[in-house]
Amino acid sequence: MRIIYGSILIWVSIIMVISYLLLNCINFKNKKYLRIIIGSILCIYGLLGSFTLPSYFFNRISQASWADIEFLKWASEKFSFSVNVLASISILVIISSLIIIYFSSINKISLEWSVVVVMLSQISLIIIAFIMGMYTINKRFDIASYILGVGYFNFLTLYGIYVCRWVFYYNMVDDKIPNKTTE
Repeated sequence: MRIIYGSILIWVSIIMVISYLLLNCINFKNKKYLRIIIGSILCIYGLLGSFTLPSYFFNRISQASWADIEFLKWASEKFSFSVNVLASISILVIISSLIIIYFSSINKISLEWSVVVVMLSQISLIIIAFIMGMYTINKRFDIASYILGVGYFNFLTLYGIYVCRWVFYYNMVDDKIPNKTTE
């Protein structure tokens, strides 16, 4: 599991996020497919990290030779609470964004509200994870980095909303364009 959290994959995901953002500034023919591919890869990596990081954390902290029962209980409670809060925020954002995308696609209106909701929530997830990590700073074990890691993986998972948005958007656009072969 260590390969998932290794610095190489984290840096690759950061480069992919930057390239995804740069795709919004550049115009070329197959931009929509690159957005969908990069967003899907980031979402899958975020899901994989979100599901496996808590077990990796508990495995690492239980192997510490200096950890006593009281510290393990405190650390697991802090980490579990933080993971639950971040997961709840992510679930609420996903549900609200999918509802916005669904009603926008039915009414054939702009899907920009879903982008605003997801962007603000991605930023807030990282800030909330950082603040929650500040309350777990101690001299024994770096719990804050694991909490921030969960926030980052939840941040990446929300790229799935962008993929859903683009799939719905391009289906809407394709519905509006008349088929030239049938005319």
